[in-house]
Amino acid sequence: MIHPDFREATLPPGWRIEQHTQVASTNDLAKQQARAGAPAQLVIVADQQQSGRGRMGRSWIMPAGAGLPLSLLLRPRWLQPGDAYLLTMLAAVALCQAVEQVAALPALLKWPNDLLVAGPDGNLRKAAGILTELDIQAGMINWAVIGIGVNIAWQPVGLVDGRDLAQTATSLSAAAGSTVSRSAVLSALLVSFTDGLDQIRTGEHAQMVEAWRSRLATIGQAVTIRLPDRTIAGLAEGVDATGALLVRDQQGQLQAITAGDVEA
Repeated sequence: MIHPDFREATLPPGWRIEQHTQVASTNDLAKQQARAGAPAQLVIVADQQQSGRGRMGRSWIMPAGAGLPLSLLLRPRWLQPGDAYLLTMLAAVALCQAVEQVAALPALLKWPNDLLVAGPDGNLRKAAGILTELDIQAGMINWAVIGIGVNIAWQPVGLVDGRDLAQTATSLSAAAGSTVSRSAVLSALLVSFTDGLDQIRTGEHAQMVEAWRSRLATIGQAVTIRLPDRTIAGLAEGVDATGALLVRDQQGQLQAITAGDVEA
């Protein structure tokens, strides 16, 4: 049975919703739909996700009713593959705007796309993440699937990479001090995302990059970047026009990081 939360969601014109009680991964379902020829502007949402994936191959699992796991299917053939990073930036900005509107929480980003909100003690903690997957054919983006996982009400427990989850993660409801509606977050997210997609389509790329950059809590922080073959420690000085993180390492060299796990 589909949770009534999702039946209450209001979709912008052109969007369709596919609802599931329990799935392994909303991104996997969205990719299946894409390969089967499904048109764009499909949102797949689940009450519970059992085998979701985050960045760096991490799992993302949450109890039924506690989170908002969703995936957006797009076919932005008008966007150059080299500009696909704008889609992830857009999703991050739209999610921040939705959280601020619905939960009245200031929302920031940990580079490149983790949503941060202040916990009860005022410290920033992760409450959501984004994973974008693409299919490129004949030099065009055939489809893009943007997976978004939002912790609405789950109390993080346990250890990840040796760190206590309760110190690094939180839920929107815990941070807000009141119950946050999943349908309201979903509705506000889709409205903001649709508006931003129109901006990108009309060439407002620099504006989108700036909207994303202005929310990065990582800039100005001492960071450690874990890459597959090495670790870089230094000061995050900014980002370039494509979203790469610019880190001044301990040898004084400026490094442009396009992917990696950041610890502040």
